[in-house]
Amino acid sequence: NNLPISEDKKNMNIDRKNEEKPESINLKNEQNNTENKKEETPISKEVESPDEMIKKIPTKVRINTVLYDNYDYGKILGFVDRFLNLNKNYSIQFRYDYTETTIENLYDVKNDKIFKDLSKLFTFKELTGCRMRNSYSFIYKDMQINYHRTLPFSTIIEKDKNDGKIYEILYDILIKQDGTFHSDWDKTPLDLEKYKKVIFEPNDNKKRELIL
Repeated sequence: NNLPISEDKKNMNIDRKNEEKPESINLKNEQNNTENKKEETPISKEVESPDEMIKKIPTKVRINTVLYDNYDYGKILGFVDRFLNLNKNYSIQFRYDYTETTIENLYDVKNDKIFKDLSKLFTFKELTGCRMRNSYSFIYKDMQINYHRTLPFSTIIEKDKNDGKIYEILYDILIKQDGTFHSDWDKTPLDLEKYKKVIFEPNDNKKRELIL
């Protein structure tokens, strides 16, 4: 979440929200994009949560950052060091532009500039993933760095090799602020009656071999 930035309400009761029940919050995911497509600057302060507000969060914090095509490689290390200096227990998740992700390129690192750049700066640890998304884990000065890729939709259509049936494999259920349920990011409503008959399969998110 982007913490609010406002001249008249800079803290927006964040202290009170953090102090009420901090034990009920497992992780705060802060969105700090390193490039706004409409901006020219490689790291845009306008879309970031202020450091002074992030420091007040008493729970675990993950900085969630999208790297668009025109990101500045020379500023990645400084960006990471900035949050390392704030709190060594923070983690950073760099994200590929999900609108450019396909089933075919989801695990393709041979042509992935971001993966290659991060591999030059940080020590690769492991790859975990499933049909829908993956995460490449790195370590930097004991700080956890992840590189995340995900498909731009929540449902995968597959044909069973054994019985020939077509299955819709749903990975995410989205609950909007108005309380409505959706089965995808394109405002597709969740068919609750259909979901009552869902067949659950084992979680396919697992450690995978890195193929370079």
